[in-house]
Parts: sequence; structure tokens; C-alpha cells
Amino acid sequence: MIQFDKDILVPVDFKQPSVNAIRMALKMAPFVNGKVHLLHIIPVGGMLADLLESKSQVVKITTSAMEKLNQLNDQYFGPSGIETFVKVEAGKPYKKILEYAGSIDPSVILIGDNDQFIDDNKIMGSTNSHIIAHSRWPVITIKGEKPTSPSRIVLPVDLSVQSGIQLCNAIAMAKHFESTIHLVSVVIGGIKTKESRIYKTLKQFQSTIKRNKVKCETKLYTRSNVDVYQRIIEYANEISADLIMIMTHQEGTTHDNYMGAVAHHVINEANMPVLSLTYRAAFYEPDEIMSFLDPLNIFTGPASGIKRNPRMPGK
Repeated sequence: MIQFDKDILVPVDFKQPSVNAIRMALKMAPFVNGKVHLLHIIPVGGMLADLLESKSQVVKITTSAMEKLNQLNDQYFGPSGIETFVKVEAGKPYKKILEYAGSIDPSVILIGDNDQFIDDNKIMGSTNSHIIAHSRWPVITIKGEKPTSPSRIVLPVDLSVQSGIQLCNAIAMAKHFESTIHLVSVVIGGIKTKESRIYKTLKQFQSTIKRNKVKCETKLYTRSNVDVYQRIIEYANEISADLIMIMTHQEGTTHDNYMGAVAHHVINEANMPVLSLTYRAAFYEPDEIMSFLDPLNIFTGPASGIKRNPRMPGK
């Protein structure tokens, strides 16, 4: 989950989307209460391999990149009083970014939405895709020219175990940013809306959110031929959401588990920032859980699949 009193990592390639990510970092840093790390990776391999054959060429390219990075740092953070750190490295971008993240253990990675287009359809660049898929930290894909603080957070909900984990993350973030959480889901089967399990789940989640003194709204779409990811984006556009929070994949597979299948579309096609959580990035410790009011045992009950003394996956 997003942890506060930790740093923010912003990979910078000097294109406009990464500058937008810097702007988002400027807004988030006072809330997260951490330094901002601006990291530029000089790609090595393929067509650029010949450019980096000599030490002098490496020094020249590195110096130029550092100058550009310092200019951006001065432009956006100079008057702010926010502590920053700039770094230039060479290597395979997504590997270097994740390695650097491992060295600082950031609260979040902010990446610009460098979309590519094939037949008028957007696709994520390979670097962003790899970062989102393998990150042990929350990743926010920044969309738009003027990112804002997340006052309206859209949280898609399904019937999987991980929805409880998502809820905990959303409450933690909403408390710090004084946000409203907007729960959204879709009735998958042919059952009447108010008799469905997802309707009851949304009501339980809404009750827990409000008990934690966070504002909450819900939206449940009836079954239709419209894809789930389209409903999520439709709702986010309807309320002018500032952020969609989504898990990129789940640990298990059931007919109720649709989030893994739609995450890629949401990240690709939403017009607002998307916070992506792998299971490891979303995980939290028991002492963090206990800071929330959980009268329905959503976070720690048997159905959550979460034990009282879990160990962080991958550790």
C-alpha cells in the first residue's frame, strides 16, 4: 500500500508525460512527506549500443542528461522547499527503475503515460508495462497535462479476496488526501441487483468506509453487453474522477474475479491517473490494519484470506 513518510520515485525521459509526473510529485510530496527522486535511464542495447562504446561518449551523454534533469528539478522544486535527489544511470530502463526503487523503497512510483498507437488503439509502452507488472510498490500512471490531488478516487470492486486489500489501500489514501471513495462494480450473473452478492459487498464496503470517517458513493451497473472495463471508465468520467485504483492481477481465478482481465484496458484507456497495485504492492501489515475500524472483518475475517501475522510476499 502507499506508505507515508517515504519517498516518491519519478522516472524521467524528458518527454511531456514524464514532466506531468513531476508535476504530480510536486502535489503529492507534502502529503507523503518524503523526498522526490528524479531518475533518468540512458537506454543501453540495440541501436544505442554503438553510441556508448567509448567512455567519453558515456560521460558526454550522462552529463547532458544530468543538466536537463537539474533544470527540471530547479524549475519545479526550487521554490517548493521539497527535498529532491537526481540520478542518471545507464541500462535497460524498466530493470534499472525497479532496481533503483529497491534501493530506496519508495511510497509510490509515478510514471508518465507514454502511449503508443496501433490502428488508433492505445497500447502501453513496454517500459511502463514491465514496471506495472513487476513492481513491489504502487505505481501511478499519470494522464493529462494538469494532474490534481486525488479528491475523487474510483475503486472497482469484485468478489475476490483482494478487494478487501484494495479497500484498505483506498481508505489509507483517502484519509491522507481527504478524498471521497467511489465504489463501482457490475452485476455479472442474471440475478436481481439487490439480491446479488456484489450488491451486498458494496454496501458492506460503504459502511466500513464511512465508519472510518471517509466519504463514499457507490455505483452498481446491471448486467449488459458492455465490458466491465468500459463501465469503470464510464463511471470515472461521469464523476470527473482524479484517480482510479486497481489491482493488476489476482492470486486466484474464479468466475467472480474480473479485475485481472480489465486492468490492462483501464490503465490504457482511462483519461485520468490510474494507481496500479500488484498483490505485493497492495499488501499491508497487521498493525496498519488495526488502525482502521473494521466491524465486518472485511480486512481480517476468514473470507479475506489474510492472516493476522502475514509476511510480506517476496520477503
